[in-house]
Amino acid sequence: MNRVVDRLREAYLRELDLYVEVEGLGHAGVRAVRERLPLHRLNEINRQKQDRLNRIAEIEMGIAADKDAWRRTRDDRPFAHALDPVLEQLRRRIESILEIERETEKSIVEASGLLESEAAKS
Repeated sequence: MNRVVDRLREAYLRELDLYVEVEGLGHAGVRAVRERLPLHRLNEINRQKQDRLNRIAEIEMGIAADKDAWRRTRDDRPFAHALDPVLEQLRRRIESILEIERETEKSIVEASGLLESEAAKS
């Protein structure tokens, strides 16, 4: 079981690195909207985020059997909580990314509202 834990920990750390990149790209997306950069720039940022998320999905598919083995034996092992710290880091990072996505959506709505009110003045 130690090998399973080691493989999962390694995979989750790779995912964490990718989520850090997604988070950074998310911040770049917020800036792109707020600074009204050309749409192709926001599309490129979104493409890069999707690439990272696809890579995370590939990692998840690759560790499916290890995750099942971990779940089946987790409560019976002295190292049952060995993955908890990295899983907590992943949870916090994902929550941060979701907050950034909400901020991006809000910025898009605000920018859209500004554009609509400017058009009404014309």
